[in-house]
Amino acid sequence: MTGLPGARDVALTGWIGDHPADGSDVAHLLLYPVGPGIAEGMEMLAETLSLVRSDGPRMVEVLPEVASMRVVGAHASLVIGDEALLVFPVRAGWRRAAEAHRLVVLSLGLDPLDGVSMPALDRYTAHCDRVWVGLLTT
Repeated sequence: MTGLPGARDVALTGWIGDHPADGSDVAHLLLYPVGPGIAEGMEMLAETLSLVRSDGPRMVEVLPEVASMRVVGAHASLVIGDEALLVFPVRAGWRRAAEAHRLVVLSLGLDPLDGVSMPALDRYTAHCDRVWVGLLTT
């Protein structure tokens, strides 16, 4: 998968937010580049995962054979195909929210994130033309 960003090119942050269908608590994950210059690769990754722009008419479910989340104990992995692309620590509340719905809302941004706070995440995800989304099964 040449042209796609590698694990060193991206960062992620997670939070518990609203489920897109019913508003209940669900685990969210934002994958974003750590620096400028890889927006094209991030967009290629979004297309590989079959994500849609966040201003689209509906949320899509990513096929499990394409990508999924694996949650084991205090860690989760973003799995693409058969390969764990990123492994990261998770808090108990995030893990419970992911397990309760058996899914994670994945957002993939094309730009670096400026600060990891809820207001910063709200500003970042409001740029609908620069953020892609989809539902990953756990």
